[in-house]
Amino acid sequence: MKLLIIADIEGVAGVCCREQAVSGNAEYQMARHLMTQEVNSVVEGAVKAGAGDITVIDSHGPMINLPMENLSPQAKLVQGKPRMLGMIDGIQYDDYDALMMIGAHSAAGEYGVLAHTINSRAFLKVEVNGHIMGEVDLYGSLAAEFGVPMLMVSGDDHLEAHVSEAFPDSDYVQVKKARGAYAAESLSVSTARELLSAAAGRSLLKKCQPKTSFGLEPPYRLTVSSISQAQSDLYALVPGVERIAPNQVSYEADSFKALVTLLNSLSAMSASLP
Repeated sequence: MKLLIIADIEGVAGVCCREQAVSGNAEYQMARHLMTQEVNSVVEGAVKAGAGDITVIDSHGPMINLPMENLSPQAKLVQGKPRMLGMIDGIQYDDYDALMMIGAHSAAGEYGVLAHTINSRAFLKVEVNGHIMGEVDLYGSLAAEFGVPMLMVSGDDHLEAHVSEAFPDSDYVQVKKARGAYAAESLSVSTARELLSAAAGRSLLKKCQPKTSFGLEPPYRLTVSSISQAQSDLYALVPGVERIAPNQVSYEADSFKALVTLLNSLSAMSASLP
């Protein structure tokens, strides 16, 4: 059993504000420690259930959050950026059997703790065929294109409600409840770890079919609402991207791989603006 784990930080128990998600702040060191503990719990549960080859993808911000020396020795670690497929880069190189997303969060434009999609400084909202898309939707759907089912997700209560609709066959571990964009009621570290470990093992015993978010089928019409008009000015320079409003562009493709590649490119382009 070959397992791929996407690890983010915003959906981890005990994380609720921007200072905890950005390096250089004292609170960030605590948050990355909590993130590592949750990942190790999932690895532990997966190993007990028979997973023999586990790869963890560090997928928050600069993607160098998980301290290698504190990560379970039973997992390999992918770090750094840019990467071709962003948070899930690596799925194109190997034949994985399952995907899990730990520390996940709601989409930009939705309720939830630290909600955003890929880049909070660039994308106000991301939609595909009229549905608001978060990272769980985009990367879970991309995994499905590679024949890999998303077995488990963890995060807050708002994301749980979304996942239950978009990916009803996936297990979910709620480690906190949102009390606002930057406020949360979290489970204790030990309780969260126990739940994550148990769910990881349990989900690996399920038969789950690869599925795109909301069962969407191609062609996929991507609509990106940007934070500023200048960002849309920039995005419209990309061949195939159509300007549809001052702060909106659109793009059509036959795969989520194309959508994810474009979104990560637009995100990187945004950094060039003042």
